[in-house]
Amino acid sequence: MGGSSESRFFMLGPLLRLAYFDASFVTIGARIVFPPTAYVMMPVSGKAPSGVSVGVGRGIVDIRQLEYFVQAAEAGSFSAAAKKVYVTQQAISAAVSSLEHELGLPLFDRHPSGVSLTDFGSRALDAAERIIGQVGDLKLTALQYKSAWEGVVGFAYASAAIPSTGGSFSLRSLQEFKNEYPNVDLRVFESSSDACLAAIEHGTADVALVAGRPDAKYFESIKVADARFKVAMSVSHPLADKESIHFSDLKGVPIFPPPDLNLTVRLLTAACERYGFRPTYAMMPFSVENAYDFVKRGEGVNFTPVHLALNETEGIVYKPLADEDDFSLSLYLAYGEAGKIKPAARLLRSYIASCCGVSLDGGAV
Repeated sequence: MGGSSESRFFMLGPLLRLAYFDASFVTIGARIVFPPTAYVMMPVSGKAPSGVSVGVGRGIVDIRQLEYFVQAAEAGSFSAAAKKVYVTQQAISAAVSSLEHELGLPLFDRHPSGVSLTDFGSRALDAAERIIGQVGDLKLTALQYKSAWEGVVGFAYASAAIPSTGGSFSLRSLQEFKNEYPNVDLRVFESSSDACLAAIEHGTADVALVAGRPDAKYFESIKVADARFKVAMSVSHPLADKESIHFSDLKGVPIFPPPDLNLTVRLLTAACERYGFRPTYAMMPFSVENAYDFVKRGEGVNFTPVHLALNETEGIVYKPLADEDDFSLSLYLAYGEAGKIKPAARLLRSYIASCCGVSLDGGAV
């Protein structure tokens, strides 16, 4: 490739790749590897610079050479640079000389009192500093990526909010996450929504699936689903023959207490009050098993998430709410400040959001 009259050199070969740090090389360990390229670096006069041979470069520049070159440029002498990095002066000198040989141009003018950059050396210094910085960024990215595959992650979810199987996200999905990332120690907790959020505050959980939007002053969150309900009752219950249930039908009927004693209770109470009465809640602690037994014995009804109502249960029927009384409960994925949660927790957060078909900015994927 010939140079024009305005060009200082006929061909720069790998030098251009070094100066602009483009995608034509990759790093392997501590080496920067270029495609083997024949290059000729000659002034327009046709004479090679003194002490620099003209020929074919090996195509390999060691990152340590660049680091020693930068240190020597900053220190102004090989001996001072050697003291800064705790190596011998000969190591600095040999690395710089090897780099000059590889590039085909002198980086320094040598003086009895030290070294000074040549015009080319000044340009190469800028490129070397960029490369060292970008290699450092690459190492940091690799470390962060690796750490995302390791560590302990706590996940808490509101009781009855997740099906065991089926649906876009289930307990089986968590097992699949564990299978995909075996080095992540995933710990799963089930509790009320308030307790799940408290677990995040106390550091027991990193991510939680809760009913209702958490307070934005304390949590970041993203809506991932809407939970709908059916009314579960015994097959012998007086309401079992109805096609659908109005809240007015529930006056005087004991209701099994929902796991979320905050938002869900407020919604049910408000719905009943529209018909002029307050709901009657059974005096029983929540559990899915207690809810089934309560309903089977004909003691009252239970508002059951639709995903649980899909499972046929002997002695129990599930009735939809009438259209005018139907309601849903928004489910949110909650976590602490996004920039501070651990990498493995960010991985889990992204995984759950993807399962639910939403992006982390709140839109659909």
